[in-house]
Amino acid sequence: MTNTSAIRTHDLTKSYGRLTAVRGLNLSVAPKRITAFLGQNGAGKSTTIKMLLGMTRPT
Repeated sequence: MTNTSAIRTHDLTKSYGRLTAVRGLNLSVAPKRITAFLGQNGAGKSTTIKMLLGMTRPT
């Protein structure tokens, strides 16, 4: 078995001015896995997806 990830982040952070939307996210998703992001409004779910897709840059 190999230790590969389809998605991997280390200390991923995004701030908008004084607001930190995502702080220090460490994430590893194996290939061929379905992963869901759950959380309250404003928790950083959409911001995380946008960073993973390259639509916005981490800070």
